[in-house]
Amino acid sequence: MSSETHVPVLIIGGGIVGLSASIFLSYHNIHSLVIERHTGTSIHPRARSVNARTMELYRHLGIEERVHEAGASMAPSMGIYSGHSLKEVIESKPRTEGPRKFPFAGLIKQISPSSGTFVTQDMIEPVLVDVARERGGDVRFNTECLGVEQDEDSVTATLKDRQSGATSIVRADYLIAADGAGSPIRTRLNVPTTGRGTMGHLLNILFHADLKTLVDKREFSLMKIERPEVSGLFTSINNSDRWVFHLSFDPSKGEQASDFTPERCKELLRIALGMPDIEIDIKSILPWEPSVRIAERLQHGRIFLAGDAAHQMPPWAGQGATSGVADVHNLAWKLAAVMQGHAHKSLLETYDVERIPVGRAAAEASANAADEKGIIATSKTFTVAMGFLKRMLIVSGHGYSYASKAICSESTLPLGGLTWRPWTLPSLALSIDGRPGSRAPHIWVEHEGTRISTLDVCGKTFVLLTGTDGASWVEAAKKVSSTLDIDLAVYSVGPEGDLVSPAAVFEAAAGISSQGAILVRPDDFVVWRQRRYCSDPQAELERALKQVRALNYEQDNMMKAVRFHGQRDIRLEEIEIPRCGKGQVKVISSQTIQMGSTPDELLPGQEIVTLVDLHEYLGGANIIPITSHPITKEKFPLTLGHEFSGVIEEVGEGVEDIKVGQRVSVQPIIYDGTCGACKDGLINCCDNNGFVGLSGWGGGLSEHVVVPRAAVYKIPEGVSMEAGALVEPIAVAWHSIKISPLKKGDTVLVLGGGPIGLAVIQCLKAKGAERIIASEVAPGRKEFARRFGADYVLDPTKDDIVARVKEICGGVGADLAFDAAGVQAGLDQALKAIRAQGTLVNIAVWEKPAQLQMNDLVFRERKYVGVTTYVEGDFQEVLDAIASGQLKPEPMITRKIQMDEIEEKGFKALIEEKDKHVKILVEIISINAPMNCGVALTPSFSVSSSTTFPTANHKAALSRYQTSVSIIDSRIRATHHLDRLVLLAGHDDGDGYTFEGFMVQSQEKWTEFKKQEFKPKKFQERDIDIEIECCGVCGSDVHTINKGWGKAPMPLCVGHEVIGKAVKVGDKVTTVKIGDRVGVGAQIWACLECKPCKMDNENYCPHKIDTYGAPYPEDMGGVIAQGGYASHIRAHEYFTFKIPDSIPSVEAAPMMCAGLTVYSPLYRAGVGPGKKVAIVGVGGLGHFAVMFAAAMGAEVYVLSHSPDKKDAALELGAKEFISTQDDGWDKPWAFTFDFMLNTADAAHKFDLAAYLGTLNINGEMHHVGLPDDKLPQFPAQIFASNGCKMGGSHIGNRPEMFKMLKLVEEKKLKPKIEPIEISEEGCSQAVQSVDKNKVRYRHTLIGYDKAFPKR
Repeated sequence: MSSETHVPVLIIGGGIVGLSASIFLSYHNIHSLVIERHTGTSIHPRARSVNARTMELYRHLGIEERVHEAGASMAPSMGIYSGHSLKEVIESKPRTEGPRKFPFAGLIKQISPSSGTFVTQDMIEPVLVDVARERGGDVRFNTECLGVEQDEDSVTATLKDRQSGATSIVRADYLIAADGAGSPIRTRLNVPTTGRGTMGHLLNILFHADLKTLVDKREFSLMKIERPEVSGLFTSINNSDRWVFHLSFDPSKGEQASDFTPERCKELLRIALGMPDIEIDIKSILPWEPSVRIAERLQHGRIFLAGDAAHQMPPWAGQGATSGVADVHNLAWKLAAVMQGHAHKSLLETYDVERIPVGRAAAEASANAADEKGIIATSKTFTVAMGFLKRMLIVSGHGYSYASKAICSESTLPLGGLTWRPWTLPSLALSIDGRPGSRAPHIWVEHEGTRISTLDVCGKTFVLLTGTDGASWVEAAKKVSSTLDIDLAVYSVGPEGDLVSPAAVFEAAAGISSQGAILVRPDDFVVWRQRRYCSDPQAELERALKQVRALNYEQDNMMKAVRFHGQRDIRLEEIEIPRCGKGQVKVISSQTIQMGSTPDELLPGQEIVTLVDLHEYLGGANIIPITSHPITKEKFPLTLGHEFSGVIEEVGEGVEDIKVGQRVSVQPIIYDGTCGACKDGLINCCDNNGFVGLSGWGGGLSEHVVVPRAAVYKIPEGVSMEAGALVEPIAVAWHSIKISPLKKGDTVLVLGGGPIGLAVIQCLKAKGAERIIASEVAPGRKEFARRFGADYVLDPTKDDIVARVKEICGGVGADLAFDAAGVQAGLDQALKAIRAQGTLVNIAVWEKPAQLQMNDLVFRERKYVGVTTYVEGDFQEVLDAIASGQLKPEPMITRKIQMDEIEEKGFKALIEEKDKHVKILVEIISINAPMNCGVALTPSFSVSSSTTFPTANHKAALSRYQTSVSIIDSRIRATHHLDRLVLLAGHDDGDGYTFEGFMVQSQEKWTEFKKQEFKPKKFQERDIDIEIECCGVCGSDVHTINKGWGKAPMPLCVGHEVIGKAVKVGDKVTTVKIGDRVGVGAQIWACLECKPCKMDNENYCPHKIDTYGAPYPEDMGGVIAQGGYASHIRAHEYFTFKIPDSIPSVEAAPMMCAGLTVYSPLYRAGVGPGKKVAIVGVGGLGHFAVMFAAAMGAEVYVLSHSPDKKDAALELGAKEFISTQDDGWDKPWAFTFDFMLNTADAAHKFDLAAYLGTLNINGEMHHVGLPDDKLPQFPAQIFASNGCKMGGSHIGNRPEMFKMLKLVEEKKLKPKIEPIEISEEGCSQAVQSVDKNKVRYRHTLIGYDKAFPKR
């Protein structure tokens, strides 16, 4: 064994990633040693391309052209095909003359100075080896690592020369493990992985076969072959004689890789090629498994995982090797900064934070591209198409941004009076817009007589790029460079700048004014942005550079917390971040990552401000100890917050069953475990109990909390962080019901409509209570009680509670009562309102002594039971109930506030606006958190008639997080787009917003749609902005634009069957939160004050505003309402409806108008069992009517002049089909129908006497199909023969909408939808199809993300 040697960085793995790491380190003057166990570079042509972002990195290194040249022999490879044989598919394609270009090449050129290139692993690796050695790196092949050990100062590796057998010891400051998907280093470190695992089993067969003549001018990239004898995928290498075939085999059928000998492979290749006589020369056969495995941590002390060792993924999105190159590029400058003394070592912790989410998103996008065998999917389905679009967002290697301590937050305020528009469509789609965390914007400039990119001045050190009037920044940069002893390059950009470009071009690209600036890290990512004039540029630059280099490390060990100091004295303070000890876990607040224009879902931490918190605020200290608590040994001042959720940041010694990055809900009970109650499992009754957030051990109203492992419960996938914060109060209710003798079918009285009372109502519903009677005084809480499931809501100031309860219960009284009010009068009423041997459960905390009339118990054998909080197991049961859909607690959250707003908008709101609030959510984002998990998250905390808060700088980044999915979902997406809307407008009050829509310019040209911007109404306190996902096409749309219903204002965007996600909510909105999926129908506003409105007939409000074509009054902006063929819609809360999860958006859309229009008259007519209902017409309206009437229990008959619709009518639930084409059709049906609903818009052609004659005595013919023409004249005597009547209606009301959605959800009704992609052509096709009755039932416009990519 030779003597020990030292290297700054040891790199295990000499593939593309390891070699690139060596070159990047040399670029920053750090020497490295690369070892690779194979004898040389790869001989197999894996990783066939390098994306544009990777080429940008190689451009910095000066090797861009060498990489292009290495792949020059590869022919253009475009097209992904499938078929029974390669020959059959190719011969069906025409030969194409001229060069073929990547379809997105033009878009990529707008954001990058580089273009991707085709080059295989065996072509590029020799180039990288040469460059690594030229730059001073030591590259050794045929050398393997036998083992590694590390201490606080270094990593020690034992290496073996595989040829000689000699071993040696290398001591390195740091180690990079780029040793592949099987990573022995990762295995030795026991690093767990998550993901889908193995997706298939393939053989990678490299072979030579002369196909040049066949494929000439018909070159392709991939070709999938599916046939009984062979299944797999051809991959072109040079589109001539060098090919790869990925042969699928199935071990579950007994197949093994060893079964496929070279001769058998040749036989199968000839079948797949469709060329039985072709000569084939097999070069290699390599088994492999397309898999998704993401390491849960990338940094382990001084060891870092990169490439496939960090995130294994299928190759179908082209992200495998290139993601690894981006890993080591991110890491190299950080290692250099730390090793050269320019940054604190904690900077290295941001590697995990920044790269894990990107790797996860890339892996999921790649996996989503695969079929059940792990081969790329080629079927032409909507899911596959959407997966392709998502891959396109990341295929260039852009499409993500970072959020970590090494990125400075910025204000989300707009640019004041300056209107800023994103530089290009691709820059908007890929978040390359100058915001911190995004890759720096690329524009072409002239520098010292040479045309270069703005990216060309970046890459080596920190770079400050200023606007045209950035002289103050130039001077400040010089001073900061000297003060901090840092290399800081500075360039002004503009007509007279250091980098010459046309006026305002760079400012537009960077999102700054002419006096603004952006600071770029050595990896090209924007670390900080000052968008306008700054009074102290030197101080701002110093702050940013200190943060990114972690020079404020000690300061960064402080966190913000809301602390109780006494009655009405709470303070937002800086306190030390707690340390995680043995058997403990640390829950963290952090930041979010944005992935291109379709960010996935991340979660802020949530905390709820509760009534307990409020009582402490008003009259404390009560529960909060004023002397040392017997367990925590703490007393006030203390951190508040005991209803919260968050993400595990760190686990202490001995904690093995929960992992960093997992989302958790925190059970806050503190107990000693030794008293009699604890020994009996009654931790809620502990003699010394307390609560995290009230008795010590920190609290949810802080950026970090350390609690015992037993206190955290994993939040199931699909359950939101908001719901996680609500588990604590729900568990109180859940436990009280478990203690009670509740049986399914019981009738229950609940006293009090506060947070706990509402939680009890929800839990009772979930546990099978038949009837729930709520007693509450406050009007707002009465409405909440109804919304959460109360069947009857009584007012004790107006109703005789005892008498009414007995009346509802047939004279015997309620089986159970729950007292969540703690009021003497309520207690007295409840005791008398329950039946003999009934039970009254007290869940309230009484502020005054209560009197109990014992004779009310004794003489009726009633029981009175007290309960408190919850025991072990209750939290898990509540989480399971939420995950299964039994409980849906999120609507309890009535406001979201920030941490620094807790007193004004939290506690005071609960005092002064008690009737409006249930739980106030405080979303907490940690700015200084040293992140170890791959997502950015906060503890979730709530203020209860309850609380929850975010910091202002991160308000636009709040979202939801799921550890098992990629980072692209609704709430980040919503706030991300909302932020863009604000920037586009340059206003924050909504007056400057513009939406985009497909609009008709004139009624004479009603089939011609043009995409254009329009101004929505003024944003007001109960308004909601909705990013539209899809929109139904209604007959009303056609009648409006083609003059069927008269003149309409133009230009006009129609569409009033809208489904989308809420991206902005007004201050007084309580029923919808950002990220909710919601719908809007044909009405968008009403006064809510007139007689019809107060009678739940807002659809007949004389002041109503229709969703499109109606003028808003001046105080709302004075604009014309525009509909849902648009990017967004702005709607009043009352006319915005949350959509149940089980109803797909494309099906929910037509329910917003068509569904409600037929449901309302059916509901109001009392349609149900025993009623005979006739539905006239089986089109878009009619098919809903048939389904609904049948689901409501009626006997349904369909009347139609189209006999070919008989089968469909019966399938929808009709008992019988009656053809109205037949003479005398009505005679057999005289006096039959109790109710007739006409859904056809052809009533002007009807023989009304025939239709009315089929009605039973006093039956009604009700019209919802409204024709363009007048009804025919008829004598009044027509009504006399059977006392019938005729009427009509306009859509329906809000309660009916929710009843309809509930019916659809419970009965699992499925409307018949024909989707059309929205576009100018698509809109025209849709309205013409409706006008000419070509659509059989209903169209829904889809594809809004494609049509409105800027949003």
